[in-house]
Amino acid sequence: MFKNKKFRMYILNNCVLYWVVSKLIPNLESKIIMMNLLEHKREINSQPDTEFYNPDLTVEQIEKLQIKELERNKGIEDKAKITIAGITIAIAFLSSGFTIFNFLDSSGFFNNKLLSIGLLTLYILSFSYFVLSGINALSALSLKEVHDIYLDDEIELSVKPESARISKMVKNLRLNYSTIPQREIYLNASYQCIKNAILLLMLGVLIIGGGYIYGELFKDKVNTQEPKLIAVHLVKKEDMN
Repeated sequence: MFKNKKFRMYILNNCVLYWVVSKLIPNLESKIIMMNLLEHKREINSQPDTEFYNPDLTVEQIEKLQIKELERNKGIEDKAKITIAGITIAIAFLSSGFTIFNFLDSSGFFNNKLLSIGLLTLYILSFSYFVLSGINALSALSLKEVHDIYLDDEIELSVKPESARISKMVKNLRLNYSTIPQREIYLNASYQCIKNAILLLMLGVLIIGGGYIYGELFKDKVNTQEPKLIAVHLVKKEDMN
């Protein structure tokens, strides 16, 4: 399904559908964009190095651009590590929250079973979004592909003119322009999952708070009602016989 480029472009070009996918299913959005980037990388790799030669560029200029990309790559990696640390704490906190939920349910706080099921569903969805966020952050960390000139390339380029080095450097730079955004996509999907999880938790807290306030008001209303007189007739034992 994702290998079909028309299907991917249909989702990306449809404003409503893309909004739903990007906000509610960020993992699906990252998968779609990832496939597009991989296709673009395959197209670049299929072309010979000479296709990327530009006489207006110098080695120093390309190196500066390459350094910027590597710095951006390092920044994404640091953000992913911080995100994983935060998600680990959040998941541990939510895991302990099941005990609180069970206590509220067993104490009779949720008189309405539908309300109890609804809140439990929100809690599970929030927990799932945090887990997905962690998976996306780990995926961003696992992508360590960086295109540069290494020893084997240096040996090959040592007997070639300067134009060959420029061509190779430009090609590597274009490959990095398609590789490093893959980490950004995973990181953005991780952030969106965190947002969804927090919104669901806030909704659950509002429902619990509203239910508590409603229960207190209802209890006060019951207590302020006028007491009803109940007539009790005493029956003598002799009369029963």
